[in-house]
Amino acid sequence: MRKIIRRSTVILQNSLYNLLLPAINILLASLVIRLTSKTLWGGFVDVLVVVQFTAQVAAWGNKEYLLRGFSRQPATMPHQWQAAFYPRLLIACPLILLADAKIFIWLLGLIIAASFDVLILYRKAFFYAIRVELIAALGVAIVIVARYQTLIVDDLITFFALAAWLKVILLGYRFRDVLGFTWGGFSYFQAAFPFFLLTFSGALASRIDLYTVSLLRLDEEVAQYQVFINLMLYLQALSNFILLPYTKNVYRLTDSSIRKLSHRLFILGIFITPPAILVAWGVLWVLYDVRFSGVMMLLGGAFVLPIYAFLPLIYRLYKRNEQRVVLWVNLYGAVLNLILNIIFLPIMGITGAILSSAIIQWGMLYAYLSNLRRINHKTQ
Repeated sequence: MRKIIRRSTVILQNSLYNLLLPAINILLASLVIRLTSKTLWGGFVDVLVVVQFTAQVAAWGNKEYLLRGFSRQPATMPHQWQAAFYPRLLIACPLILLADAKIFIWLLGLIIAASFDVLILYRKAFFYAIRVELIAALGVAIVIVARYQTLIVDDLITFFALAAWLKVILLGYRFRDVLGFTWGGFSYFQAAFPFFLLTFSGALASRIDLYTVSLLRLDEEVAQYQVFINLMLYLQALSNFILLPYTKNVYRLTDSSIRKLSHRLFILGIFITPPAILVAWGVLWVLYDVRFSGVMMLLGGAFVLPIYAFLPLIYRLYKRNEQRVVLWVNLYGAVLNLILNIIFLPIMGITGAILSSAIIQWGMLYAYLSNLRRINHKTQ
């Protein structure tokens, strides 16, 4: 019984940690928009998306790669972490030539702080990580409130950079036994490349619409779309939250059982999504003073729903070692979403962005179903 309680506590803490990060971003965005303007937050988002994209590339799949390494050779865990950390850090340093000094300092802090993610997961230090995130977010919120009358984009960059380095210090202290120096050479990049492709393609597929909006639309529209799509992604994350306690069993299920699970989760999504969209509409109105049309919210629901059906299918593909299918679906989805955004954004504004993303989500569901049928047919 104690073992079950302990395992349930770990699962709950992990889920809370993963849900906390987007929730913090939602609340900080609300604070800036309410105290200043949508235009200011939109200007900051233009910088934020570039910094986060670069940090995603610099991560180079280290979390997934190292988790596999830790499970195979736990005794050498500190050396594995160091061997993956220093080459990535060295490659990131020349970015100072391309970026403003403050942006580079912020980016470097994000890269280092994200390097501890694998240790948080491996050592199940979720409660400590939750406290670190809350402390950093509270610090940013306090200075925003204190300086809101004269706040500019440069100030927000400074505050978020300081928060990133505060997390580096606190996480570095928690995992100080892992710190040290082991040079593993640049072979890490080749070894971790498959993990990088999977994580990067997934991030690109889920964010390409925001990147395009940031490039093609005015700051106020960028702010509105960023808070909207973050809420929609948060609602998508609920599907993973629901499935998480059953993840181990999912890998043991037969194809027919996976299809039944996918069908049931999709039906559950049909019941969950409408009230969730209504709540999101209320949050956007109350927190951000943004009123989206009914069409925009309906398209948001259409964007959220498909993942309830295809999430179990992805686990099935992983079990069959068909990660390449997930990779290609993500890459094709990102490219097609970019093309549709370029077509729809000038005509429909940000409504065109969520329309594009909704179409791609349903297309990804069709692609996963088709590929699983093809794989099943080949193995029969």
